[in-house]
Amino acid sequence: MNKFRLIHLILALAVGFLWSCDKPEPVVTGTDTPPPTASSPDSPPATTDEESLRLVLSPTNPTAKTALYARVSGAREPVRFQWMKNGQILDGEETSSLGADYLAKGDTVEVEAVSGSLSVSETIVIQNSPPSISEVQFNYGSVFTVDPKGEDRDGDAIGYRYQWLVNDEELPFESENILPGKFFSKGDRVTVAITPYDEESDGAAAKVKDVLIENKPPEITSTPPVESSGEEFVYAITAEDPEGEPLTYSLETAPDGMVVDPQSGEVRWSMRAEVAGSQQVRIKVEDASGRWSIQEFFLNTQEKAGN
Repeated sequence: MNKFRLIHLILALAVGFLWSCDKPEPVVTGTDTPPPTASSPDSPPATTDEESLRLVLSPTNPTAKTALYARVSGAREPVRFQWMKNGQILDGEETSSLGADYLAKGDTVEVEAVSGSLSVSETIVIQNSPPSISEVQFNYGSVFTVDPKGEDRDGDAIGYRYQWLVNDEELPFESENILPGKFFSKGDRVTVAITPYDEESDGAAAKVKDVLIENKPPEITSTPPVESSGEEFVYAITAEDPEGEPLTYSLETAPDGMVVDPQSGEVRWSMRAEVAGSQQVRIKVEDASGRWSIQEFFLNTQEKAGN
């Protein structure tokens, strides 16, 4: 009985072995894609030059008074720079910036960045520099005048636009640098905004603000003669003061012997026989508040007959 069981066990093991040897391998159908393979976590992803090295120039609208800066991203090795202007290499300029001293309106500037085997370049054109105002001088008397001083980095001609206000009310038809005296009087506040411009763009406006008209100077109303051939030169200068203050007359520049009456303004000069030619005359008219006006002219004199 034991012998029979042993034989039966041997036959069962043999049948199981033969069945496992005949088992077919699984077949994969419906795709040509190879199975994925394991990759090292340290392996860098495959990239193109454009993806790995990028260059940005700033500012985006440069002018001749601003430096240029190149910013590179994606570089895995040290970056070398080469700047060019209008197709010419700028020797010694190998950093990430280019100073404004190199730049002028209309220049085409290119920079190339090289990192290892990769390179990238960008090109930019230098734009117009708007003008600016560095100083404004003003004065008022019978008229209010402003005299702006401007600068333009590109050397362009500068024009100016003027906007006048009196007591915060705009004078829309007054656009010159002179405001006639009829628009203001004592106690008024005068403001003028001055905008510089060149042929391409406007600059930032400057403002002469809230000038208080305390007292207006005298207004000279007479016209001087320009020639004299007699024995004596006589000229009665006349002036009016807006506030009605008394006036005083004096000579600032005059030929020898010329005098003026300080109250009436009458000018007299007894000409000597040897005096001839152009004589400069400057007459000052001052009111009681210390405001003054000047009348300047040149008097042409002739030698008297017989000399």
